[in-house]
Amino acid sequence: MFYYRTAKGAEVDFVIKITNKVFVLECKASYTPVLSKGNYLAIEDISPKYSFVVTPPDESWSMDKYIDVVSLRKLKKLFSEMI
Repeated sequence: MFYYRTAKGAEVDFVIKITNKVFVLECKASYTPVLSKGNYLAIEDISPKYSFVVTPPDESWSMDKYIDVVSLRKLKKLFSEMI
């Protein structure tokens, strides 16, 4: 598990590699999360298989192509299904 940040401002909270699959996690306390330009740059740099924005509500939705908003509970379920 790693934190990713560049001098140009690209950053995400967690980069996780499990069985040759790379996941990006960005944690937000907001019920209406918004990713920064730096978050999008980091996702582009890393090219993960999956990107998740982890938020408090139990609802899940697609934020953007290849980026899903999920609760911590849902993330745990998704990880157990993918690994």
